[in-house]
Amino acid sequence: MEMEQRIISRVVFLWLFFGLFIVSPLNAIGTRELVGPAGHIKTGPFLDKLIIKRAFEGEESRIEALINNEIDAIDDAISLDFLAQLENAENVAIDYFLRNGYGYFAFNCMKYPLNHSSLRRAVAMALDKNKICEEAWDGLAEPLDSMVPKCNPWSIEEEMDYHYYESDLEASRELLQNEGFRDNDADGYRETPAGRDFHINIEVAESSTVAINAGEIVKEALDSLNINCTLNVTDFYRYLTRLYYGGDFDLCFVGNSFSSNDLTFLTEFEGESYDWEGMNRNFARWHNATYAEWTQQLMTSVDHDEICEAATRMQEIWIEQCPLLICYENMYASVYRTDRLTGFLSDADWGIMTKWNNLKVHLKESDGGPFGGTLRWATSHHPRWNPLRVCSCYPSQLDYQMYDSLFVQRPDGTGLPWMVKEYQVYTYEDDSSISENHTRYELTLLDNMTWSDGHHLTADDVAFTFNFYKNNLVVPQWHNLQNLSAIYAPNPTKLVLEFSTQSYWNLHKFSYLYVFPKHIVADMDPDELRMHYPDVGEEDWMQNWVTSGPFNLTDYDDGNFTELTYRPDYFFAPNHSLSTAEGDWLADNALVLSMVAASSAVVVVVLVYTVMRKGH
Repeated sequence: MEMEQRIISRVVFLWLFFGLFIVSPLNAIGTRELVGPAGHIKTGPFLDKLIIKRAFEGEESRIEALINNEIDAIDDAISLDFLAQLENAENVAIDYFLRNGYGYFAFNCMKYPLNHSSLRRAVAMALDKNKICEEAWDGLAEPLDSMVPKCNPWSIEEEMDYHYYESDLEASRELLQNEGFRDNDADGYRETPAGRDFHINIEVAESSTVAINAGEIVKEALDSLNINCTLNVTDFYRYLTRLYYGGDFDLCFVGNSFSSNDLTFLTEFEGESYDWEGMNRNFARWHNATYAEWTQQLMTSVDHDEICEAATRMQEIWIEQCPLLICYENMYASVYRTDRLTGFLSDADWGIMTKWNNLKVHLKESDGGPFGGTLRWATSHHPRWNPLRVCSCYPSQLDYQMYDSLFVQRPDGTGLPWMVKEYQVYTYEDDSSISENHTRYELTLLDNMTWSDGHHLTADDVAFTFNFYKNNLVVPQWHNLQNLSAIYAPNPTKLVLEFSTQSYWNLHKFSYLYVFPKHIVADMDPDELRMHYPDVGEEDWMQNWVTSGPFNLTDYDDGNFTELTYRPDYFFAPNHSLSTAEGDWLADNALVLSMVAASSAVVVVVLVYTVMRKGH
């Protein structure tokens, strides 16, 4: 009881010192969130070291190394062919997570009679999406109706009061009959409301068994509705070119994958006119005036509630209109060992392959935990010492551990202020000194952040880094900040950014960009900075490699392995000298504490008072 009193008292003090942390519901980045207490989900790392091994030939060797306890986790989605072997292995856990994307059939909505939403909806009603998931994916997929994947926090998939998951031939036939799609000449096939024969050509890629299986199930549905159709198994790129550049088609199988939860892609799925000289992404060639109106709100509002409203209405219209016959959201799998370490978290987009597990995983008490120990990763990816050198949506263990961004993504896909204590968003309506249609962000940063060499990490570092990104075409981050019209740091903890567009999504443009130490790299020219990386041949090379993250580089061998060691002075690091009991309590209750932080300070203080009273 005495130990619990001591821990709770520390938590409350830190909670009151840093301020209330408000958990946002359906939010891609929280609205005006304040930083939470040390001791909640941000607290970490508990480990002493990370070892990232690359010296494996092929996926099979990585799987064997995991089973043989040579590594603890694999930094990649594994082939589903290894599932049976892994399910029978001791002390191995498999984490399944949904793909941020889906497979679908595109209707040609400019072509009669597929321009009738009733026909498209009837096909969706008749299709058995559960059967596609079971037969094409062996059950490792979930049916989907919305164009926003389930793993995206903006998706309304789970909130819809109807779905097209199961085949409902009776309702589908009734809809077609009522809309005039009838077999008037008794030839066994339905005609259009104008009395004309029609035929649907279903095209799927010969290179994909999933596409072929899905195509067969779609054909079964159309046959059941007495719609004349043909399944054409053909070259994928042949029909993909027609989709992009305005060629003829009826129903083609393709897929979408997304690298973030940003919803600006929804604007590409609708349009009244098309530039066939460029690559059109509205494969369905679908136009809906009401959807287009909501698009304006989605793209120009800076208010979170208005964005939620627009995203919801657009999905509702889409699901009802069915311009795409979205079939499934398939699953990926990641794997890790469970004998020494615990606390693995599954990320909505990447499974276990995120910074959260390096922060939250800890030794079991039976192995002397929660503090200390090493997490051994296997990876097939070459070390990315410098985020400027590679443009990839794939998460990098090194970037995550050595650099920080203003915000990070929570495991559930929502955004979380990281270097930011609080922020405000302003437009011309709030302040007439701001140009019309501009958006200004004023952020207050934490004041306890340091670089690994002891220098303070300040708003000036952020302003320098973002100006570098904006002014250098050769870096992959350049395109994020092209609408950034001004950025400056009035003081060490105050950052001001202004964009020449008014949009909620400007926040996503800069939130997840890594920050570099100005005092180290300011004198480098752009090419030198792009090629900046640690050189173990230099004297004091570790001291010259300055980073800000929870781990810092301490050893590596030509990309075959990398060793990272935790920074005791990291701004969210717990005290590794706490007793085992205190550390276990902190590790086990981190998520509970984050929820408590969403309550009022009065309730927390009363709770502590009550606990301490009972202790006497």
